[in-house]
Amino acid sequence: MSPSILIYRIGNWFYLNRMSYISKLFSYLNRLLFSVWLPSSAIIGKNFKMGYFGLGTVIHSATKVGNNCQINQNVTIGRNFGDTKVPVLGNDVYVGAGSVIFGEISIGNNVMIGSNSVVNKSIPDNCTVVGNPFRIISHNRSKKYYELDNNIKKIKEIPNSEIVHYFDKENLITSKFNIVSVIYKNYKCTIKLPITFLERVVGISRLSRRTFRLDKCNVFVSESFLILIRKYKVYSYNLKTNELKETLKLKNCRNILHQSLCKNRKGELFFGEYGHNNKRKPVNIYKSSNNGQSWEIIYQFKSGEVKHIHGCYYDKYEDKIWTLTGDFDNENILMKSDFNFIENIKIGNGAQTFRAVSIIFRPNTMHWIMDSPLEKSYHVIMDRKTLKIKKKQGFPGPVWYLKELSDGYVLAASSVEIGEGVYDNYAHLFISDDLQSWTELTKFKKDKLPMRYFKWGVIAFAEGEQSRKSFALFFEALCKVDGKAFIYELDD
Repeated sequence: MSPSILIYRIGNWFYLNRMSYISKLFSYLNRLLFSVWLPSSAIIGKNFKMGYFGLGTVIHSATKVGNNCQINQNVTIGRNFGDTKVPVLGNDVYVGAGSVIFGEISIGNNVMIGSNSVVNKSIPDNCTVVGNPFRIISHNRSKKYYELDNNIKKIKEIPNSEIVHYFDKENLITSKFNIVSVIYKNYKCTIKLPITFLERVVGISRLSRRTFRLDKCNVFVSESFLILIRKYKVYSYNLKTNELKETLKLKNCRNILHQSLCKNRKGELFFGEYGHNNKRKPVNIYKSSNNGQSWEIIYQFKSGEVKHIHGCYYDKYEDKIWTLTGDFDNENILMKSDFNFIENIKIGNGAQTFRAVSIIFRPNTMHWIMDSPLEKSYHVIMDRKTLKIKKKQGFPGPVWYLKELSDGYVLAASSVEIGEGVYDNYAHLFISDDLQSWTELTKFKKDKLPMRYFKWGVIAFAEGEQSRKSFALFFEALCKVDGKAFIYELDD
């Protein structure tokens, strides 16, 4: 509980016990300490939160606020001129910074009000609204945004694992620092990737591994070979001979994103460079026809065309490779290519709507969830024939990773970053059974370490066939689970 809310609760106790003069002292104390007007006479429910202690926020003394609500900084909730009543907010309401809510109106349950919105009319349940004057942009907002379901269970922790690269009923590939642990088919081994003496010293601590990104590692399976990527180098590991060899040096890519290397029906492998690339140098896509033992540049984005590549994905319905790029305006596209990248069709106008990390293929449609900290992220559906898109449900932050489960469900995980498109301090886990609506399963709070130096708050998935009865999650920069991995299940 933040100090400003604690002061309100104490003052409200005095108010409810008919000691209004004493209760007013706590209202003025909040104003003095935190520049927030939060009268002790206001009725505010459980699990109430305020961004930045409510800095600059003014709430009318007769306001009623339900449970599990969050009101951010510089918000005004008050009475319209001539009205005798003030707004009533339901449960699970989120009010973005700078919003104004006034008049004899009611805000329904599970409503999100975007930053700088002006609201002077009632809003029904499960809506998302934005703008001045406000407009409703969604009528099917995910329920239980602040209230967690109890149907997700942690089965067990995967020991000595910062990243889970592959997981199914019989196989498990994980890594911690430069150590990769492999249980795959009939093979069981431990791989030590090369590091310097200084890295060995610095890498002793999880905190320093986060700071210097020494935990970052990619492992992909192809037949009896592993493809490993760490610190600008690509390796091939032969599970039969236990031979590790370096196959490629990357210039603009330290590591790629999880689940972002793909294999087509011919067994050919594809991945693209992912990195800071502040100078916007050319960005390469690599192809291997021999299980990652050698690589060739199959395509190159020109200098200044994109920042980096989020992933390459095989589409079994069209027998094509899709490449997703980012990050800023004019850099976000979806490119459909043949296996030799001779025919390349670029889709999208570069806007944040086309900024995605993961993609789901269906016979007639394609689905992604925006990965944008710059604006609100939505589930986007594209028709394969017309290439027309429509935005569906909104999310509380950028969504990096999606995971298709073997029993028809899809998981999605939002991240905690810096930007207007990040609405709270939690990484959220969602599930869908129809790719139309999403329900929140749980959320994990971002830890207090600065994000630019100690990573964004991220939930990630592993490759491999998993179901809602057994799936793996691993975490970065989230309270109590940072640098850890667990196996979860969902109740019926």
